[in-house]
Amino acid sequence: MELYTFAYITGILELLFGIPLLLSGAKTAQFIKKFMTNDLAIRTFGGVIVVICALALLNDWSIGSDTAGLIRLVAWLGLIKGVFASWWPEVLANNAKLLTNSSFRPVAAIAVLVIGVFMLWGATLV
Repeated sequence: MELYTFAYITGILELLFGIPLLLSGAKTAQFIKKFMTNDLAIRTFGGVIVVICALALLNDWSIGSDTAGLIRLVAWLGLIKGVFASWWPEVLANNAKLLTNSSFRPVAAIAVLVIGVFMLWGATLV
């Protein structure tokens, strides 16, 4: 998979979760918590993330300070998170409890949106 394709997919997914989390935090947090506690759903999503990240790292797996290297860093982090989601979904389910804190939700939403915008912008540079 080309690196820009991975960056577009990741950026769109980040925005897909970040925008609703910012605009309707309580409802989105409730959805994410429900999704993260569904064992089959989180294992399947983790497996898909592993495949996407592994395909992005297939051509070059090196991390660097350039845009491509930072996108590969995101791919490595996604690969690790996907493995955790597939093998140990309860670890991620425990992290979903952070979204119950109403003061943490906007911070998390802004962080997710920044990553999403960076990935979409980075896709145009690689």
